[in-house]
Formats: sequence, C-alpha cells, structure tokens
Amino acid sequence: MISPEKNDIDIEVLFRWGKQVSIKDRQGNELFSCYVRLIGDADLNQARVFAMRKSAEFRKLLRNVNSEEREAFIVDYESVDEDKLVEIIIYMNTREITLKVINRVDIPFPKEPKDDATLEEQEKYQTEVDDWPKKREIKVKEEIEKEAE
Repeated sequence: MISPEKNDIDIEVLFRWGKQVSIKDRQGNELFSCYVRLIGDADLNQARVFAMRKSAEFRKLLRNVNSEEREAFIVDYESVDEDKLVEIIIYMNTREITLKVINRVDIPFPKEPKDDATLEEQEKYQTEVDDWPKKREIKVKEEIEKEAE
C-alpha cells in the first residue's frame, strides 16, 4: 500500500473557481455571471485527509494541559460555579438532545380530504396544513425543554 507523504495535501485547489457560467432569463438575456467549482471524489478525499490531520493536531493540543488552545477552548470546571457548569453541559448537549427529540416527536400531518370534499372541508384542511409546522415546532420545543431539565 502506498503511503501518502505528509505534504501531499493541498486544499487550495478546492477554492480556485475554474469555469464561468452565465445565468440567463427565459428570453436569453444575460442576468449575471458566476464561477463554478465542482469538487470531485479525489478533491473531496484530499480535503478529508487534510481535515483528519488538522483534527488530530488540534486534539493533541487540547490534551496538553499547558497549551493556549486548552486554555481558550476548555473550561476549568473548578473555577466555575455549579449553575454555570450545568448550563455549559446542557449547551454542549443541545444538538444531540434536539436530534433525539425531533426523531421522537410525531405530529401526524393532516389527512387530505376526499375529492368530493366541500369547500369548507378543503379550507379547514388548508388551515391545518398551514398550522402544522408551528404545532410541530411548539411540541419539539416543549420536549427539548423537558429533556434538558
């Protein structure tokens, strides 16, 4: 197996815009131009390898008790009062809690009325459809608050 050299990763190429594309309206008039860069598998893999190496370097710095990075990013829990520490823990777990709640909350989408439904039934359905995102948001928020407690 060939081992890549440490300096073989150059992600600058990912930020070089190569092809100019003109955006036109339906009549063919040019509205504006922009540059497009499509990332291929090889470029994506290079960026992934670069990110893994930088992540490993950063992790080592965070483990070093005397590093500036650790001072900047890791809270000294002995100097923080209990309420602030609880707040930090909740904040750090918010994404995980939110994803868990979103997957658990089930607000059924309103059932579409039959083809021969009256105008009033169709209006009611449309109101329910319009209100559904807000109902779901409220329920998710309530569940997140319960989970956080």
